[in-house]
Amino acid sequence: MLKKEALSTGLSDALFDHGHQKNSAGISSRPTPEDGRRLIHAFMDINHAALRKAIIELVTELSKRHRDQK
Repeated sequence: MLKKEALSTGLSDALFDHGHQKNSAGISSRPTPEDGRRLIHAFMDINHAALRKAIIELVTELSKRHRDQK
């Protein structure tokens, strides 16, 4: 039997030191495996294909803009 893992979605998770450099807000600048797992679980729970597509486009655009600012 599969047990669904309970994952916190609170901002406080981002404030823990995961051994990565922190930005000025005190939040780690590198994603952790937990960050990825939480994102995947949240994304997989979205039932509307159009919404999933829009989220992918949004994140892709944000990533491009962030990369261009470096």
